[in-house]
Amino acid sequence: LGRKLKNYIRYTQDYYGVETLKSPLGIIEDLSKYGYLIGDCDDITLFGNLCLSSIGYKVGCKIIEQCNDGYFSHIYSVVEVDNEILPFDLCSPKQVLKEPLDTEEITDYRIFIFR
Repeated sequence: LGRKLKNYIRYTQDYYGVETLKSPLGIIEDLSKYGYLIGDCDDITLFGNLCLSSIGYKVGCKIIEQCNDGYFSHIYSVVEVDNEILPFDLCSPKQVLKEPLDTEEITDYRIFIFR
């Protein structure tokens, strides 16, 4: 599923360094108009969670700090499979169900699960 969903995203930074969030309707409009979602990690996380939850998975998100840089700099989906919380990062060049960074590079994180 992750490999298929990656075909429907085009990662782009927020304009002018200003954080913006797409609504679910904005994601659907992108898909309808362009055939893919245009956005950064928060938009892509929402897209992944919408897709996974629509087919019955319990989902959430993980926000990470990298290399003790003092702020949370990346967000991605997590999915519950067989009572285990797994990463589901459609932005990562690694496999979707792998952490996007080596564990020693993730210096702090928060996980939110939506039930």
